[in-house]
Amino acid sequence: LHLLSDRRGIPKAKPWTQKADTCWFRGAATGDVDFENNKRVVVCRLADQIAGVDSKLTSAPGGSADFIENCRRAGIMAAPTSFAEMNNHRYLLDVDGNTTSWDRYLRIGLLGGVPIRFEPQWTEYWHDQLVEGKNVVTVDRTTFADQLAALRCDERRSKAIAQRASELARTELSREA
Repeated sequence: LHLLSDRRGIPKAKPWTQKADTCWFRGAATGDVDFENNKRVVVCRLADQIAGVDSKLTSAPGGSADFIENCRRAGIMAAPTSFAEMNNHRYLLDVDGNTTSWDRYLRIGLLGGVPIRFEPQWTEYWHDQLVEGKNVVTVDRTTFADQLAALRCDERRSKAIAQRASELARTELSREA
């Protein structure tokens, strides 16, 4: 029911030229309970090594005291933000957690960002509609920096991916669809 609920509060997508050239992620530290194996932790730590990537955790529900302390020591915790903050960035990360990626992809698409899936593990029924390089870009820890650099160097390609993601969100994933 959550996925089909009314999406009030999603602003109109900002024009590409008004978005920062950053790759952005905010989310809870869901997924693996082991600090070293948690993909959201991995992407946040990796972000420190790649220029123009801003990836932080906003909470650690169910995380042990050691897990939370490791996050704090690593400097990967930040205050929660509204989903509208996604509208300020061109490249938006989607990292598997404990729930469906439908909602995040829908928001990325409606806000006109390039969806970048980081080391996806789960396959959902709608994922057959994702076409690599057409409406999504998939990266892992070894390809992330190069793939992001390639997207930044080819703005036309990046805008086309964002546009196709927006089209998929509107025509297949929205409540109206």
